[in-house]
Amino acid sequence: MCRRGCGSRPTRTTRSNWCSPIRWTRRLPRHRWRTPPWRPVPEEEIDMEGAMSLSRLPGAAESHFRLEIDGLDEALELRGFESRDHALNRDYRFLIEAFCEQDPAGLHGAACRLCIRTGEGEVVHHGLLGGSEAVAHAADGRLWRLEMHSPLHPMTLRRRDRSFVDTDPLALCQQLVREACPQIAEIRVQVSRAPQTREFIVQYRESDLEFFDRLARWHGWFWTVFDEGGSAVLLIGDDTTALPVVARVSLVPQGGEVRTEATLQSLQRRVGLHSAAVSVRDYNYRSPEQWPISAEARSAHGGSGRVDATGEDARDADEAAWLATIRQQAIDAEAHVLQASGDVRHLRPGMVLDIDRAGDMEGEYLVTAVRHRASQAAAVGLGGEAAGPTYACELLLLPHQMPWRPAPPPPGRQQGLFQARVEARGEPVPLLDEQGRYRIRLGFDGADHPPAEASHPVRLATPYAGRDHGMHFPLHDGTEVVVGGIDGGL
Repeated sequence: MCRRGCGSRPTRTTRSNWCSPIRWTRRLPRHRWRTPPWRPVPEEEIDMEGAMSLSRLPGAAESHFRLEIDGLDEALELRGFESRDHALNRDYRFLIEAFCEQDPAGLHGAACRLCIRTGEGEVVHHGLLGGSEAVAHAADGRLWRLEMHSPLHPMTLRRRDRSFVDTDPLALCQQLVREACPQIAEIRVQVSRAPQTREFIVQYRESDLEFFDRLARWHGWFWTVFDEGGSAVLLIGDDTTALPVVARVSLVPQGGEVRTEATLQSLQRRVGLHSAAVSVRDYNYRSPEQWPISAEARSAHGGSGRVDATGEDARDADEAAWLATIRQQAIDAEAHVLQASGDVRHLRPGMVLDIDRAGDMEGEYLVTAVRHRASQAAAVGLGGEAAGPTYACELLLLPHQMPWRPAPPPPGRQQGLFQARVEARGEPVPLLDEQGRYRIRLGFDGADHPPAEASHPVRLATPYAGRDHGMHFPLHDGTEVVVGGIDGGL
């Protein structure tokens, strides 16, 4: 013990017990919490002054992080953690080093919460325990490397082949989440343009999360998970410019001085050459007189060249113009990015910051991605010398006035033909609509549709047909057919 009564202990053996010639480290007392000692701060309570207070740094002798897992009575003491893919429209995960006496394998799939302490509260990241690996025995117990996945991760474990008829895509996305993700307490929708009902939507050889994300990307929706009042909330929206500013952060470059609040320490603008226009061209067999359906959107931020987007499934000129606009916005957002780093702990994707003390880069920015890195190894177990900051983050930002759109989904082209059967509700005569179209059931469709309701009306290809002429040999109930999609789509 130091003779001056500071409560520290030396990190190496020495004859002197005085503080001045020796590096000292204060060992962190081991904490076990049954209830959080700090009140979580809901985002709606964070005004500009509140955001500044959240930037204050906790003391060095205090525990900064903990992990709560449903099924464990006590929160786990953490050595450190690092995030992966914590971004808009991504299934994020955290790699966590924690001390735990029991084997956490029996808790895989349990809901958990990573709590990061700030100056006057804490930030909570929700997830579920997805994996564990024993690392070593340490002074404070067994050290484990844990994986915490996002609350939407259970959707990756469901892979189904099925179809949906006359379905609202937004309602379908919410249905997918409710079926697989009990940890999501609320789904909040902020969509200004209501999607049109789709006659036929097929999920084929993709997980529920891939299916959900494909629908979101096609419509230009962003989604993110955040904490509110201790519960996980999923936000689905289509206008990031309407998100409110919830925090103010200062830019203070690292200069060696002692800092009393968390700040950004670097901020760089990155602008790349990008396409100047997107042209959408499509065809709708229901209105062949409008062929081709086309529209073009040009970037408001310059650029060069043009992208032709064909087969986007635009049903009219208005939808083609909307698709061209959101595709161009996705290109613009990818080309105008700011990179930042610092130690501000309460940041998450989808948050809007007001950055000050940044010169000509002052203003409001949308956080699109965060990489968290934290270590308090020097304060747990046997302690040791700190090898870096307790917490650091790297950010990707977008000017708030510029809409953020996800990149369009990759073309889900299905090559070849699919087996199906004609359905007619058991009637002895073919079931045809006024345009001579049939109802079919795809061979891979595992959905429980009533008879003759497993598809939208499907046209029959014949060797001779026209507006007022042709031949047609009707197909009866149960007839086996092969089905192909226009442009490889279903």
